[in-house]
Amino acid sequence: MGITIEDFYCLELGTDADYAKARRIDWSECEAIELRALVDAHKLIYRQEQEQDSNYVDRYVLNEIIVMYQENLRRIEIETYFLKAKGNPDRRIEFNAKLSQAKNRRFSEFIQLKKGRAVCPFHDGDNPSAFSVKNERGKCFVCDWSGDIISFVQQKHGLSFMDAVEKLG
Repeated sequence: MGITIEDFYCLELGTDADYAKARRIDWSECEAIELRALVDAHKLIYRQEQEQDSNYVDRYVLNEIIVMYQENLRRIEIETYFLKAKGNPDRRIEFNAKLSQAKNRRFSEFIQLKKGRAVCPFHDGDNPSAFSVKNERGKCFVCDWSGDIISFVQQKHGLSFMDAVEKLG
């Protein structure tokens, strides 16, 4: 029989599982706040670099940092959701169903596509060739945004990962 995460926390902290889980939830929520602030700060720097027409490599590196922070934020939000759902397996099943539904949504439901191209909703401009959708992954060649439908809804509506899944699911 394996050791559960709650047992591990109890052994490490010398306390009960509920207390350890509550501490982990608190840490996760604080970490999510910090990551959101980092994402916002780096997006601001990215926009400034874009306005100054700076080196493409610098903007590419900034975009990769933003994507990394967003992936970490997504992972922490999911972990927090499941920590709060522990003891309620229906909540996990419900989340998995909503996530599956969200992933099956199409970009064409949110933006007008013509031959896989659209005007990017994340910046000013009217060039429909700037935003491309292929295999349900969007990419803007002007502002360098890229992602799936969930990250699209997150960015467009300023939502967290969990809220975007709820909206799409």
